[in-house]
Amino acid sequence: MQNHSDSNTIIFAEENSSLHKETNPAWKILIVDDEQDVHYITEKALENFTYEKRPIFFYHSYSAAEAGELLQKHSDIALILLDVTLETDDAGLKLIHQIRKKLNNSITQIVIRTGQPGQAPEQKVIEDYDINDYRLKTELTSQKLYTVVTASLRSYSLKFTLQKELEQRRKAEKEKEKLLFSLKEAQRLEALGTLAGGIAHDFNNILGSILGYAQLLQMDISENEKGMRYTQQIINGCNRAKNLTLQILEFSRQKESDNASKIPILASAMVKEKVKLLQASIPSSMKIRTQIQKDTGYILASPTQIHQVIMNLSTNALQAMKEENQGTLTIGMENITLTPLNAEEFVELDLPHGEYVTIFVEDDGKGMMPGTKDKVFDPYFTTKTGGDGTGLGLSVVHGIIKRCKGGIKVDSTPDKGTRITLYFPKHIRENKQKTSDTLLIQQGEGKVLFVDDEQMLVDLGKMMLEKLGYQAVALKSPQNALEIIKKNPKGFDIVITDLTMPDIQGTQLAEKIKSISPTLPVVLITGFSDITTAEKVNSEFIDAVLSKPLSINALALILQKFIRGNKKTV
Repeated sequence: MQNHSDSNTIIFAEENSSLHKETNPAWKILIVDDEQDVHYITEKALENFTYEKRPIFFYHSYSAAEAGELLQKHSDIALILLDVTLETDDAGLKLIHQIRKKLNNSITQIVIRTGQPGQAPEQKVIEDYDINDYRLKTELTSQKLYTVVTASLRSYSLKFTLQKELEQRRKAEKEKEKLLFSLKEAQRLEALGTLAGGIAHDFNNILGSILGYAQLLQMDISENEKGMRYTQQIINGCNRAKNLTLQILEFSRQKESDNASKIPILASAMVKEKVKLLQASIPSSMKIRTQIQKDTGYILASPTQIHQVIMNLSTNALQAMKEENQGTLTIGMENITLTPLNAEEFVELDLPHGEYVTIFVEDDGKGMMPGTKDKVFDPYFTTKTGGDGTGLGLSVVHGIIKRCKGGIKVDSTPDKGTRITLYFPKHIRENKQKTSDTLLIQQGEGKVLFVDDEQMLVDLGKMMLEKLGYQAVALKSPQNALEIIKKNPKGFDIVITDLTMPDIQGTQLAEKIKSISPTLPVVLITGFSDITTAEKVNSEFIDAVLSKPLSINALALILQKFIRGNKKTV
């Protein structure tokens, strides 16, 4: 840069150390020039410069290559004072292309300063390159340099603010889209749950009729061995259909209620059953192998939920190997004991010491990057494209495992595969006598009011109660049942009512009955899986809950609990 004798000649001011004490962040300016003097003169000329009470900080590069590396590390540089002729005649121009296209930086201000205008004519550079100003080194006096820098920082500040606002707006739009998707998904699942609940209610009524009459028949032909075998197969089929109904309900909701019934499960048997299902459905190019330790024992969980967990993890693993259309899915089980000696190995699980049953699902697919691994349990996060996934699967799995007081661990390496391990507290079963539908049933004495809006269940309920030795009044109308209670509040020992009825819900009927006879036990029958305990309904009015399809064993047990006076066994 050359000095001029006019009033605009560059003046070197004394160093002002107070700039280093500024609390506001400095504007970052990059000088790119292969002449050392240009760097020195520029920095000295702008030594006392501030804009919006912020000082400036200089970066120095003596080649386009060096500047490119620096810009990759510092994307917040506000202004570049750039020479065109550096290591090559057009190195500066190539750097502009790198900044705007490769680094995708559109807000940093670029001012060309050239001492050789013939190498890069102003009009051509302005037309062909995305720059903000073009100056000859000979014309940049201290005053004009001040003006150029001020105008550039003003423009950068405005663009930076607009960019931030645009980013925030885009982020808000994404959040809005995510919330709308979540709302639509929740509404869809709620509609599915409502539909499934209605189907389950009607289906369980039909099952209840089949199961009930099969049990009554079995009691009448106890001496006929072949007939007993046939009816037992009918009963077994009904129980399998009941479990299928529960699966439909829980899968349709895509979320599991905290009160889902947990029972002791021999997990190894369930895992082996699911492996058979998977083997029949996967492509021949993929393989499934098992590594199941013997005598892994029991866990306390909902069978339907564990089915969902295994199938979900297996489906994800197969999906991970889909691109190559080959690979091996490994499903295994083993027992481990967490002790103070190995606690560090499992610290991320945050589980108490004790015995655990583990189930793991492993694939040799493409694996996950660390960023993906950290998000796999977030609701609605999915790596699937084209609407193939809702992003709910692993979030649901995580919730199920936590409700079982267990833990989940993800190990994944890019291009090598993923292993997901589930940890369930080992359940120690009490040595109780095994119960089944063929055990002896206790008869009793007492008067029972049975209410259901389905006539076939009214007839069945009356027959089952009478078979158990009770006097039964079975009604289709809850209004009629209420009138009978009003006329004779002490005429019954217990009331058994369906939950879903057209005129009065079972809970409403129970409340009205309790207002007349507070000590009269009321038992609710429901086919809905989300009402499985008395705590779910108002315990002030409901004394117990029975699930549909109603078995004669469950009916006998509940009657024994509330009515004393058992007399004999059948």
